[in-house]
Amino acid sequence: MALSSLQVRQSVERKWGKEVSASWEARWIGRHKKELSKRTCKALSNKRAGSDVMQSVQNFCDELQELLTTRHFTPQGVMNYDETWLVNKGGAMVTRRIHSASKEPSNAHSTRHSTVASLLTFLAANGNIFISVYVMKGTFVDGGEAEVDFRVHAAPRVSRRSWPRFYCWTETGFLDADTFNHVMDQVTSKWAIRNPSTNLLLFGDRLGAHMRPDTLEKALDRKVFLFFLPSNSSHWTQPLDASPFGNLHVVTRSNNEQLVIDGTMTNTGTKDTLQASAFAAERVAFRPHIIREAFCTTGLFPYDCSVIMARAKENLGVGEDGGTDLDMAQSAAAEVIRAAKERVEAAAGEVRGGQASVKRAMLHSPEALLAQHREREAYSIQEAEEVQERRVKRAKLREDNLKDKADKVATHAGRTCQACLEREHRGGGGWHICGCGTWRLCPKCKVRESASAAISVHTQGCGASNELGTEQ
Repeated sequence: MALSSLQVRQSVERKWGKEVSASWEARWIGRHKKELSKRTCKALSNKRAGSDVMQSVQNFCDELQELLTTRHFTPQGVMNYDETWLVNKGGAMVTRRIHSASKEPSNAHSTRHSTVASLLTFLAANGNIFISVYVMKGTFVDGGEAEVDFRVHAAPRVSRRSWPRFYCWTETGFLDADTFNHVMDQVTSKWAIRNPSTNLLLFGDRLGAHMRPDTLEKALDRKVFLFFLPSNSSHWTQPLDASPFGNLHVVTRSNNEQLVIDGTMTNTGTKDTLQASAFAAERVAFRPHIIREAFCTTGLFPYDCSVIMARAKENLGVGEDGGTDLDMAQSAAAEVIRAAKERVEAAAGEVRGGQASVKRAMLHSPEALLAQHREREAYSIQEAEEVQERRVKRAKLREDNLKDKADKVATHAGRTCQACLEREHRGGGGWHICGCGTWRLCPKCKVRESASAAISVHTQGCGASNELGTEQ
């Protein structure tokens, strides 16, 4: 959204300390209207707008400059590769045709946010497409094979605007490390055939599937250099994200809606409309002048560090005052973006969320919802404390059981005859002599002695009965 009149006046006051009127603001915009532009902005996560991104971009420029001083790359030898989803997410059209079970026509079915495949594209700085790979989803239950239903389109006749297209299937429908390894084998082999003894520079993002060591090693052996863009900056440093992918999604969405309508009117299947739309949209979106402009806009080819740093400052909200009105306007816009972030962070600290039970078509005050949420939290805390108490009791009970078992084992060992290890004292008063005649036990003090020892020596101390004959 464009800046409002109030935001423009506030930015002037914030940067230069001047209070201007709405009429002054209108006259100023009228004089410089040709130099101003309106863009669509999207809120990014904190990691994409952090201060460390600027430092990583500077390090990227230094490393790229060092590589370009030692290696030479032709325009067709500088490529960018990236993956995009083929998803029908534009518009609100949802088409369904339901027929009776007795008929067998082809139902028309099209819903939003239905991902069909992923498209991996390699485009060169001279405006040509090297290869395209469609990654589709397949169910691999056991082993490495699966039964899939698909309809692939035949490649156009060989011409100046044709390029190889490949199809592959994964469990998720997205690119993984093994698939990318096979893709790089195709790229390096075809590059070695078309351009022998020529270096190839590939720009890509820092996806884990792109950075496997064996893939990098095989690429370097064939004079292919994989150069990774700075982290959290591919949305403005990657040529594919500048214009080609944007045009691809616009044309794909338009063609898909038309094919769905055609399938509905002619009673034919619409299962593969999105993929067919993307296949046809490639030739429209990936035109040579669009690709060359994307590389030039991002500053990757011809390499221009000032363009890359300027785009970094523009996207990170780091504005610099310059001598022209355009520079000052960009700096003011950066101040507005920074102020908006501060307001959002301040408002986020005041938001209270929680869980509450609500009824349909009923109005609820925020105080009541927050009170109900606090009751839920209190109940959850109380329940957690009770669970913890039960755990402590169970742990203590286990310890007591183990202690009782240990006492029983010790008692059993004390009552067992140490000579024959079979007979046990079963209780009763007085001295008991084991049937083997070699061991005796005093039930009062639990002292065991040899049967041949004098009984009176022990009985005088504990007072136990010394009637040996009666006990026998």
